[in-house]
Amino acid sequence: MKESFNKFRKKMLFEALIKSSLIGLSVALIVVTIPKLIVHFGKINISEFFDLILLLLFNVIFILVFGLLFLITFPKELKVAKRLDKDLGLNQKVQTMIEFEHDDSTIVNLQREDTLNILSNISLKKLGMKFSVFFFVLIGLACALGITVAAVEVYEKPPVVTPEPEEPKYDLDNWTVRALLDLIEVVETSNVEKDLKDPVVNNLKELLNSLETVELESEMKKLVTEIIADSLLRLDLINSNNEVFNEIKSSSSSLVKDIAVQINALNVSNVNNCIENIYVYLCGDPTTTSGALLEFDNDFRTVIVNSKLNKEERLTKALLDFANELKSLEGQNNLSEAVEVVIKKHKENILNILRIQAENKLVIEYVVSQLEIIFGLKEPEINDNEGDGTENKGQINETEPPKVNEGEFEGGYGTGEVLFGSDDIIFDIEKGSVEYGEVISKYYGTLIGMFNDGTLPEEYKELFDKYFDGLFGFYEEE
Repeated sequence: MKESFNKFRKKMLFEALIKSSLIGLSVALIVVTIPKLIVHFGKINISEFFDLILLLLFNVIFILVFGLLFLITFPKELKVAKRLDKDLGLNQKVQTMIEFEHDDSTIVNLQREDTLNILSNISLKKLGMKFSVFFFVLIGLACALGITVAAVEVYEKPPVVTPEPEEPKYDLDNWTVRALLDLIEVVETSNVEKDLKDPVVNNLKELLNSLETVELESEMKKLVTEIIADSLLRLDLINSNNEVFNEIKSSSSSLVKDIAVQINALNVSNVNNCIENIYVYLCGDPTTTSGALLEFDNDFRTVIVNSKLNKEERLTKALLDFANELKSLEGQNNLSEAVEVVIKKHKENILNILRIQAENKLVIEYVVSQLEIIFGLKEPEINDNEGDGTENKGQINETEPPKVNEGEFEGGYGTGEVLFGSDDIIFDIEKGSVEYGEVISKYYGTLIGMFNDGTLPEEYKELFDKYFDGLFGFYEEE
């Protein structure tokens, strides 16, 4: 019945929502943009949470203003009736209908029906929405302030171009020339292999020539870094000690593992001890030499044969030749003497190869260290050069090449004897006064024989091996 009235009321409700929401947004926007502009143009230091606070303030103001205006402009029935009478010229017919809505008299009913009929015949477009000038001014002001803030936020000041610091220049001085010449002499007079020595010497000479034309420190450091990298790569390609170690360390024999560790460390003295102790292991008990020889073959030669090592590489070939000749002794008489002959035949060749590789490593590491000091790639050790004009330069060693395991064979080099931790003379019940080393070698050989024939449980073997490694003086942690 009141559908013709409610259609006008809905339109007024929509008008109230528009007014409340737009005015709420405008007021909230004005409130937050003004302090934003003040802070920007006043160059005021603010908290990092300033924008978050403004965002919260915007939401609070919008909700308050929207809610208050909507309550004020909400279209109640009597308010709608008065506006319809005024805007549509109905002479208070709608207002009367609403005021006497609950009156059921005949006259009131007739008047109500007549009013509703009139409203049903009037188009909804006849009732226009009303927006005051203040409404548009408020929205315009809010938009202007919002656009200004957005422009200020987007606007980027031209970046301040800070000139990059000038790259340090490099000038080749006499000290550097002398240091490089000394270093070249060290390499040339060393016993480094020719295939390693020649390229390194040529690189150092080319570096000296290139530094004559280098203008920037960065260019100098690039050249030096490339030479260091090339020298280390060539060392890795020439030396095979680490490859041999990685393959034969998988052996189940602690003696072979010890040899691998000492080869990797390029400790020639301890490798010599290890080879000498192969004789002790094989021949300590003549009754078990044949079995020990077979077991050692499985732990040593077989590991090398089955490895990925280049069998023609000098160190690998020397070890394999040694192992093959030991295997060829199987079934022969007088095994102890034969083993001793094979060891003497091959030991010096193996040690010489390791000496060369140790020299290679020592000299190349020396070259790298000196280049880093000469050209400032690392801090030199503190010295007492203050006041002599060279305090900013690295300490360069004399031209005498670095020594390989200097003094490692003193007191036994060339004798073929194992170097023991003590030369004490002790009493043996059978032989009387004997050297310490002879006694422990005898005991070690006896134990090996007992393990081989099963007299002693196998689980104790590793414990005794470590104990005698310490006595022989060649045991080192991997």
